[in-house]
Amino acid sequence: MNLRPELHFRPLADSPARRFTIFTLLLLLNFSALLSADSPTLSFQTAQPAPELDALFQNRAPWIGGDGDYSVRIGANDIVWLFSDTFAGEIRDGKRVNTKMVNNTAALQHGSGPDAKIEFFIGKSNDGKPAALFTPESKRGWFWPQAAIMASDDRLCVFLAQIEKSPGTGAFAFKQIDQRLGIVANPLDSPNDWRVREIALPCTELTGARSRVFGSSILRDGEFLYIYGIDEIKPRTARGKHMILARVKSDDIENVSAWRFFHDGIWQEDFKACTHLADNLANEFSVSYLPDAKRFAAIYTEDGISPKILLRDAPTPWGPWSAPQTLFECPEIKWDKRVFCYAAKAHPLLAANDELVISYVAGSHDFWHVFSDARLYWPRFIRAKLKP
Repeated sequence: MNLRPELHFRPLADSPARRFTIFTLLLLLNFSALLSADSPTLSFQTAQPAPELDALFQNRAPWIGGDGDYSVRIGANDIVWLFSDTFAGEIRDGKRVNTKMVNNTAALQHGSGPDAKIEFFIGKSNDGKPAALFTPESKRGWFWPQAAIMASDDRLCVFLAQIEKSPGTGAFAFKQIDQRLGIVANPLDSPNDWRVREIALPCTELTGARSRVFGSSILRDGEFLYIYGIDEIKPRTARGKHMILARVKSDDIENVSAWRFFHDGIWQEDFKACTHLADNLANEFSVSYLPDAKRFAAIYTEDGISPKILLRDAPTPWGPWSAPQTLFECPEIKWDKRVFCYAAKAHPLLAANDELVISYVAGSHDFWHVFSDARLYWPRFIRAKLKP
């Protein structure tokens, strides 16, 4: 028995009334699509600091602070943390002393919850001084690690932003000159013993007019890895930095020719044709899945540097992404007018199915301020739970 109601319409003749009806329906469909893309779906309780996670990272000399703060699971119960610029030294009387900055380090977290333990890894130069773990084969500039994933049981894949100094002084006197994919052949060994090889990413554009780079975040969904990037047109427009997306099967991540790029609902070969999926993002952001909500969540700092941590949500890895909602305002900017907050991203490995665990960093426009105030420049964490 067919219980579906049968609808019968008498077709309109081709007339102004018919054209008006079709035009009205199209407007309604477009308006509905706009609403689905602009209205946040997820609702959270007020986000709260997570001091137990802060304490896991702080005052662990000789590792005394770093930013970047990307996480990835290796093995059954361990999490690798990847940091960008890191201070190695000591803390005395609330100050960093006997300190050297290196461009990247790592940590290995064993377990989770109150019983979690963490150990930090800093490279060593030939003369025994602190050094970076990842260094460019070209010997030009340095690497800042970005998103990472275990593509298979024996390969850790890490996106590496290649950076060098630019004219000027202060916290932002640098520029990106390349983007690489690092393949760690032995990720279960100590990070000090990692063997890393580089893969060039031809889907990279770094010119005076445009910056288009993949590796801000990476997500596994089914058989595919979704690799998120940023497209920034220069000089910067009002819409700022745009989210773009590639995907590839997990086993093919090293074969960059197998990557496909999202353009208006089609996965195609030209990375320069990528659709802008969301505007006003930051170079550092995360995309993760919330099982209880059955939604994807993009987390980032508003405009890259701001006290506001923002969320957009979507039903699929490619969207449509909602308008942003503010999850948290970082209190550290009230400490001193030189302080700024940045680098917000979620860590699903630390979170329950109904929450987001998010890290961010408080830095300073005055580089030496970070030495004199050891409260700055650590991973800081918050928890945001979905409303029942």
